[in-house]
Amino acid sequence: MNWWVDIELQDGSKAGPGPLRSATTFEVTLRLDGAGKFKLKASLSEPRASIVQAKRRARAWGKVNGIVTDLGAGIIDKIGVDFDLSLDVSGDDLLRELTYHQVGRLLVGASGSPSTTGPAQIAALFPAGWSLDVVNGHNATLKAIHHRFEGESCLAALCKLAEITGEHFRLGAGRTVIW
Repeated sequence: MNWWVDIELQDGSKAGPGPLRSATTFEVTLRLDGAGKFKLKASLSEPRASIVQAKRRARAWGKVNGIVTDLGAGIIDKIGVDFDLSLDVSGDDLLRELTYHQVGRLLVGASGSPSTTGPAQIAALFPAGWSLDVVNGHNATLKAIHHRFEGESCLAALCKLAEITGEHFRLGAGRTVIW
């Protein structure tokens, strides 16, 4: 498979003149009900190595059945040099971006009138560019609840909602959450 890694700024635009072509590995470990991890290795002599900087995003792309496909992405936290003189980069997957925004005093349901709208209500407070994937998932829970959030991050609110309802969520393609 033909694949490459783009380095992106926090707003999603590409950093530098092009992709890291010397990447030898890119791994994403997704977690159910939380942010996963990613790892990237590339040649230390990569001409574009200087664009690999903390808090930027590394996104792998590949051709799958002739179609350019997003293979995963993560937020760069650690940059080191491995024993074989390769660039060793790692961090959390993109779900961590949901820790940057809070839900405030969000109320799901009401006393005596529980609701199933929790995922949609939390998603309405996601950062720009994020959404619920309602093609592969849902925007409502099966179990109706009554709960007030007290300023949790969007990610913490999703985790709490999953805990209360016994349901699950995961990172979808790009910046989507599958409930």
